[in-house]
Amino acid sequence: MTPPSPRRHVRRLVGGLATLFAGAFPAAAQPVDPGAALSVNVMSFNIRFGDERDGANHWDRRKFMVFNVIRDQAPDAVGLQESLPFQVDQILANVPNYAALDWTPGRGGLGFSTVLYRTDRFSVGESGTLWLADNPDVP
Repeated sequence: MTPPSPRRHVRRLVGGLATLFAGAFPAAAQPVDPGAALSVNVMSFNIRFGDERDGANHWDRRKFMVFNVIRDQAPDAVGLQESLPFQVDQILANVPNYAALDWTPGRGGLGFSTVLYRTDRFSVGESGTLWLADNPDVP
């Protein structure tokens, strides 16, 4: 099986962010003044999948840097690339006030694209996966 192109991963991430913002803003982030601008800080972060054969780049050597960057930047939403479930679990356990939206791999599944969002700013009314492909309903 041929792995998905990097552009497909970017499309999935953009689709996930668009879904988060389209669904979350009307319900959770309306400005008090309808004429006021809404400011949203978004970050993209390739955390590299956690492979036990990574040697000097092993997740155990990188995870605290990942936690600190997210805490220090405090984005409203973070698009993670190459995130595996155990990595997302560790991030959520170490960086307060975030929750995650994940996509389930099905077109090669080389890593997850996860959107983290601040729970003090947003709530999710509904979520799902949209495949940007010729057959979007087929993983």
